[in-house]
Amino acid sequence: MPPPKVSILIPTRNYARYLPEALDSVLMQDFPDFEVLVADNASTDETPAVAAQYAARDLRIRSHRHAQYLGMARNFNWCLSQARGAYIKFLFGDDRLAAPRALGHLVTCLDVNPTVVLAGTARQVIDESSQPLEIWDHFREPGLHRGNNVIARCLKANLNLIGEPSTVIFRKRQIEFDPAYRQLIDLDLWFRLLKTGDFFYSSDLLSNFRRHGSQQSEINRGERIAVIEAARLAWKHFDHCPLTPHEKSDIVFRHAHALRHHTRLNPEALQLRREMTAWLGSTAYAAAWCRYRLSRLTRDILKPARQSGI
Repeated sequence: MPPPKVSILIPTRNYARYLPEALDSVLMQDFPDFEVLVADNASTDETPAVAAQYAARDLRIRSHRHAQYLGMARNFNWCLSQARGAYIKFLFGDDRLAAPRALGHLVTCLDVNPTVVLAGTARQVIDESSQPLEIWDHFREPGLHRGNNVIARCLKANLNLIGEPSTVIFRKRQIEFDPAYRQLIDLDLWFRLLKTGDFFYSSDLLSNFRRHGSQQSEINRGERIAVIEAARLAWKHFDHCPLTPHEKSDIVFRHAHALRHHTRLNPEALQLRREMTAWLGSTAYAAAWCRYRLSRLTRDILKPARQSGI
């Protein structure tokens, strides 16, 4: 049997409640050349039974249950190791594709743009009951974009403008998720991919990203893991992007400043802050601090006008 065009990888744990929606959204796709791999990370609910039921219905679906919990990154990487498709489409067990044309549209983004290694779309946030909450269209500019320019935009905004794993597709590469990350594990991989090629963005609303209290990203947010990981990510990538000296200084200062409350309890935060302040030097640090204070002041002045719609 020839390999499929797309491997749809569904790493999941204790999402029996949501998994049927995810799998049904895949089976309704009008692009049929795919395989589905459900990788159950030692769930304690009915997830294995749900996955097995769908695998019995459709030969394109495989399910596997890890006997012991692997952790998020190891499960993601196990999925990658088992994928047979040329294109990789992650779909978390609590998310879903938003339209029958979603997969075909994403495949076309790669097919017609040979330099593109990663493509993403706008997405709708839904709640535990699958009710719509808001639309995320952070990137805002449809079309092809140079990879390093996209990295620079994300670093300047201090935001994942690209999207979560459930909202993107990428070409299969000899690349893995870095287990050193817990919150920004996807953005680190996107950056490493984009150093090798371009990004294509579609403003079409083609995925649903579910937000609920039990998902790992919400737990991590409460622990403020993202502050340290964002600093690590910026420190790793900022010097290889098309940024002006002032932009680089502002990015490094912003993260060094954000780390100041974490250095007492976290050795990595302390080391990062030391390296960043040393790179800046006293003069550049002072200049970046002034620009930071000015931007905060301008934002506070303009905030009432934005809220009133002026």
